[in-house]
Amino acid sequence: MPKRGGRNGPSGSRFVAFNDLEERDERERDRERDNPRKDRNTRRVSFKPSLLQYSGGIKRRMAEIAIRSHLEDDEDMGDMPGTSRPENTRRKGSPIPRKKFGNLAHLSRSPLGWYQISINNGQRYARDELVSVLQRAISPEQLIPLYWRSEKSFISFYVDDHRVAERLDGLDRALQMPDGFRPYLRIRAACPQVPVNDELRARMQVVMAKRYNAQTKALDMSSFHTDPDFKGIFCGLFRSPIMAAAVEIMEKNIPDLVALNLNNNNISSMEAFKNAHTRLPNLRILYLADNRIPTATHLISLRPVPLVELVLKNNGLCSRFKDHSHYVRYQTLIY
Repeated sequence: MPKRGGRNGPSGSRFVAFNDLEERDERERDRERDNPRKDRNTRRVSFKPSLLQYSGGIKRRMAEIAIRSHLEDDEDMGDMPGTSRPENTRRKGSPIPRKKFGNLAHLSRSPLGWYQISINNGQRYARDELVSVLQRAISPEQLIPLYWRSEKSFISFYVDDHRVAERLDGLDRALQMPDGFRPYLRIRAACPQVPVNDELRARMQVVMAKRYNAQTKALDMSSFHTDPDFKGIFCGLFRSPIMAAAVEIMEKNIPDLVALNLNNNNISSMEAFKNAHTRLPNLRILYLADNRIPTATHLISLRPVPLVELVLKNNGLCSRFKDHSHYVRYQTLIY
């Protein structure tokens, strides 16, 4: 009776397959005998992932990955030779380290020398009480809070001393009120919004008179806000109302002004000099170096002024020209 699956005897398909395998094995053994060294050094590398690593299911593999990444993140390489860890770095998600009391923080220096201090929930306390606690904390530095303002959820004031601002920034949560509350201080470089009143105008007039040279008819207002006579008062000429007040003082007191130096005042616009050709008819020399004038368009109000010398170095508009000759040609076309 014939067997299931096809032909009888050794000629069946099953036996043919086995015979092919035996012949293939014999050919491989003959090849190894002929070239033993070549086959011995041949390595077959597979880049396919092994099925064994997935045994145990997805949960086990995910747990292994999480543990491995956690160990790699926590490993400290700072003590090993040839390796270094950058300062002030922390792993993503870790809490921000608090400052220690007494350590000075590296507060960036304000270009104008003024700093704003904000204290959350500071309105709960009287001004004298809060200032007294702050003064004891930063002693021997002298705290002079300026432009004090109280809001619903915080108080703010300004200081014009970098050392005082740095000491306040170093306090952080180490400051404690008599009732045990620890206020949070926020310090940043900022300038107050100063109203142009009679007191400010009078102070500006005194400083301008001190800086005026009657022989050369020149007024030096460079770095005007840093004058010692402005101690406790912010007088930034980059604020349009303050610059307008300065031009008004010039018009009334020194109408024969010939040269004006406004270097290093953070000025970005000369809108206050509109109609300056009639208000200051003798103005011929104007220095505006080391300011923040971005384009020549911001100087359009100076076009009617018959200037013979205009200094604009170290302003943003200077980077728009390939060389000095292009800059001079452009200024000649405008003025």
